Amino acid sequence: MEENRRLVRRYYQEVLNARDEEILIELLAPDFRSWFGDFEVDATGYRAAVHRSLQTFGDLKVEILDQVAEGDLVANGKFVEHWEELDTARLPHPPS
Repeated sequence: MEENRRLVRRYYQEVLNARDEEILIELLAPDFRSWFGDFEVDATGYRAAVHRSLQTFGDLKVEILDQVAEGDLVANGKFVEHWEELDTARLPHPPS
């Protein structure tokens, strides 16, 4: 479980906060899947979504306040901060 916690912390600290997208290649398993509601993405789609998020939210910072792990699942209590004013009509949306 501790290894899973470290993996998740690396994602927030190195990918989102330090903006090193290349770390995702190391962190995501070849069979990685994530869901945004009913929309499923693989590792390539997830890397693209992270790239768009980092481009859109230039001052994004994430702080993990609490972390719980059970088996291979990790849940985080986190604080997310960004201050951009966005034109939400121009944000990328998953295909329907």
